[in-house]
Amino acid sequence: MRIFGKLESTFADHVVREYARSLDAIRLIAPFPNETVAQSSYDLFHTILSSSFEKEESWAAARFAIHGAYKWDDFLPWVEDPDDIVKFLAHHFAIQAKGEDDVAIQPIEDALRAVAYASDETALEGLRDLDHTDKLFFDGVRKAFEEGRPFQTRKAALYVMPVIQDKWFDDSLEDVMSDGEKDEFCKNWGSTVDEIEHTAEVKKTLCTTLFAMMNSKRWRSHIVKDKLKLMECFTDLPEDCKYFAACKKNASVLPWLRSRADGADEEGAEETKLWKLWLAILWLDCTNLPKNVMDQVLEVTKVVISKARHDVNFISRIMAAEKERSQAELDKHEATSLEDEPERLRAKLESLNEGIEKFADVVGKKAK
Repeated sequence: MRIFGKLESTFADHVVREYARSLDAIRLIAPFPNETVAQSSYDLFHTILSSSFEKEESWAAARFAIHGAYKWDDFLPWVEDPDDIVKFLAHHFAIQAKGEDDVAIQPIEDALRAVAYASDETALEGLRDLDHTDKLFFDGVRKAFEEGRPFQTRKAALYVMPVIQDKWFDDSLEDVMSDGEKDEFCKNWGSTVDEIEHTAEVKKTLCTTLFAMMNSKRWRSHIVKDKLKLMECFTDLPEDCKYFAACKKNASVLPWLRSRADGADEEGAEETKLWKLWLAILWLDCTNLPKNVMDQVLEVTKVVISKARHDVNFISRIMAAEKERSQAELDKHEATSLEDEPERLRAKLESLNEGIEKFADVVGKKAK
C-alpha cells in the first residue's frame, strides 16, 4: 500500500505539518484485517518509536500502529526487534498505574499478543531481562488477568506467564506479591484457564505455570483447588520443562499434596486422586529422583498398597500407558536411527521399564 510509504516518510523525516493527517490515516487503516496492513503497521510502529516527534505524539501514533499489526489472529507479524515492543508495554503499564486505563488497555493487549504469539526465543529474552519484581511490571501483568479485562488480553497473558514466571515463583528471590495479591492472581488466572480452549499447546502453557507455582512453597497454597487437576496434562509438557523436573525433585511437594487430601472434607476425593496421580508421576521418573524423594515414594507406596489394591492398578496403568505412548513415538523413527529424538526415547523406555520392574517388586514384596 502506497499510503504506508507516505506514513513512513512523515515519521522518518519529521514532517510536522503531516502529523495530524497521518495519525488519522493510521487510525482508519489499523482495523482492517489484512496481511499487508498488519506487516506494514508493524514496520511503521518501529519507525514511529525511533522518530524525533515529541514522545506523547510518538506514543499516540504507535498505539494505532501496533493495533494494526496485532489485532488479527490470522496474521501476526513476527517480532524481529523486541526492544520497542517491551518498551511500549512497560510504558503502558506505567500509564495504567496512573489510572489511565482507557488509554492503556488496548495497547497492553496488542503488546502482549505480540510477545505471546509472534516472538522467537531471541525476542523473548528481551522480556526475561526486565525486572519482573518491579511493581509497575508485575501489577501490569496481574491486572491483565482481572475479570473485567477483555478475553484476548487475559489469553495473551496466559501465554506470557512462562516467560516471566522465573522471578515470580522462585522462593530464593524477593517475594513480589502479598498473600492477598497471590490469592487474587490465582483466582483470576484460574478463571482465564476455564475460559480458554484446552488445545495441546494451551495445556503445555498452563501446566508450565501450574508446576512453577507448585514448586514454590509460598505460592502453592494459593492455587485454586480445582486447577491442580491440570496435572493430568503432564504428558503435553516438553521433556525439558524445568518446572516439572524441579517439582519432581522437590521433597516438599508430595507431602503437601497428601496433606491436602488428609485435611479434606467428605468432598475431598479429588485431592486424594491428585496426590496419587503425583505418586504415579514420580514412579514414571523413579530412576532420576533424588534419594530423599524416592524414599518418600517407597514409603507412601507401601501405605497405598496396604489400603487399596485399585490404587496400585491405577499407578500400573499410568506407567503402562506412558510406556505405550513412548514406544509409539519411537516407532515413528527408523529402527537404526541415531538422531537425538529416537535416542532420547530409547533411554526413556529403558528408564520406564526399570521403574515398572521396581514398582512391581515393591508391590510384590508388600503383598507377601
